[in-house]
Amino acid sequence: MKVRYAFMLVAGMLMGGALSSQTLTITQVDTSSLLFTQTVRAYFYVDNLPGGKVLTAADITAQESPDGASWRLLPVRSLRRGVNREEGISFLLVLDASGSMWDALDGTPTEDPDRMRITHAKRAIREFLPLLSERDRVGLAVFNRTYRMIQPIVDDPALVLEKLDAIERPSREQAYTELYRSMEEALTSFEEEGRRRVLVVLSDGENFPVDPEKSPATPGTAVDLAHRYGITCYVIHFGTEKDRLIGDLASETGGRVFDARNALELASVYTAIQEQVLQEYAVAYYAAMFPGERRYVRIALKGSGTSDEQYYYAGTVLGSASSGVPWYALVLMLLAIGVWAFFLLFKLEKETTRAGLQLLFGAPGMGTRMFALAGTKTVIGGDATADITITGNPSLRPQAATIYYDPDRGQYTIQGDAELTVNNQPVTSKKLEPGDVINISGTVVVFDAPDEEKRKKKG
Repeated sequence: MKVRYAFMLVAGMLMGGALSSQTLTITQVDTSSLLFTQTVRAYFYVDNLPGGKVLTAADITAQESPDGASWRLLPVRSLRRGVNREEGISFLLVLDASGSMWDALDGTPTEDPDRMRITHAKRAIREFLPLLSERDRVGLAVFNRTYRMIQPIVDDPALVLEKLDAIERPSREQAYTELYRSMEEALTSFEEEGRRRVLVVLSDGENFPVDPEKSPATPGTAVDLAHRYGITCYVIHFGTEKDRLIGDLASETGGRVFDARNALELASVYTAIQEQVLQEYAVAYYAAMFPGERRYVRIALKGSGTSDEQYYYAGTVLGSASSGVPWYALVLMLLAIGVWAFFLLFKLEKETTRAGLQLLFGAPGMGTRMFALAGTKTVIGGDATADITITGNPSLRPQAATIYYDPDRGQYTIQGDAELTVNNQPVTSKKLEPGDVINISGTVVVFDAPDEEKRKKKG
C-alpha cells in the first residue's frame, strides 16, 4: 500500500504543471538503421491525450531540417506503442558514492547504516531490479572523484544485485562529486546500439569537482553526447542540496528530474521512470538526405499544434558509443560499400529487350521482379490506380512517381512529389540512364533500357 501511494505521489510530481495542456516529448533518436535502410526511429511520449486515445501513424507528422529553420515533411513508415515492452529497455543506473551519501537524509553525519542515504539508494535499486522483464538489460556504475563501471550492462539483474554490496565508503581523497564528468563517461561508455537506452543518475548534491577552475566537464557537453549516442538522461535528486543545472540537462535529452525527499518516494521513482518509458511510442520514418552531420527532427500531432524537436548526428550511423566498432558492423559497412560501388561502376547494364524497373527492395517477403514500362506515361504507386502497383509499403503513395517516355529522343524521365532519390540524391525530376537506382519512399528499383534506346541516347 505504501509503494502504491508513493507511486501516485511521484506520478503527481511527474505530471505537475502538465495537467492543463497536452505535451509531446521526443526522448530518443535511434540511427542504427540509417545506413542500410535510410530509416530513423524516434521515441516519444504524449501527456494528456483525450479519452485515453491511442495514436496511429495518421495522427502524426515527421519532419527533418539541416539547420532547425527549414523543414521537410517525411514519409512515416510505422508508429508503434509498446515497442519498448516488446523489445526491452537497456538501463544504466549510476549511483553517487561521494562522502555525503553516507550521511543521514537530513544531511547530518551518522554511523547508523539504516539512516544513511546510500542504504536507501541501494534498497530502491534492489526493489526495482525484480520489476525488469526478461527482455530488459541493466548495468550499474558509481562515481565520486572518479567514475567506475562496477557491472557492465547485462540481461541478468542478479549480477547487479551482487555488485551493490561491493559499494564502499570513499576515502577523504575520493569524497568529491564529479557529477558532470561522470555523466559524460557514462554516456560515452553506454553501448547497447539499436535499443531503447536510459541513463538514470542518482545524486545527493551539486557538481563538486576536485578543481572547479580546471574541470572541463559541463552539462552542455553531456547533452550533446546524449544526442550523439541516442540516450535519455533521468536525474534523481536525493538530499538537501540540488545541482541547479542538472535539470536542464535531463529535459534537453528528453528525460526528467525527480526530487525524492524520503526513502518512500525514492523507492517509487525508478518504477515511475520505467512506466513512462514503457508508455512511449516509436515512429519509424524515412530520413532526409541533408549535407552535414547534425540533423533536426520534429514530431507533431496533426491539428493540435503539439510538437517537439530534437537533434541527432547522422555521422553515428554505425553507432557505438564505445571506442571500437564491432566486427559485424565493419562487415556490413564493407558489404554496403560493395553494393554501392557495384551500382555506381557497373550500373546493372546487362542486356534487356524492354525498358523496365527491377525491384530490389520492397515489402518484407517480396522477391526481386521486373516491371515493364509501356507507353509514354507510367505511374508508380502503392494501390491499384497506378500503372505499376507495388504493395506492402504503407509509405508509398497511391501515385508516388511518374516515368515519362519521349520516343523521339529515346529518353525516360522520372518525376515525383514523394520522397524520391536517384542514385542516393534527392530529386523531383531527373532524366534516367540505364542502371539508375531509384528509391521511392523506401521502395528501391533499378531502371534499365534496351540496347536500341541506349544507342539513341549515345547518338
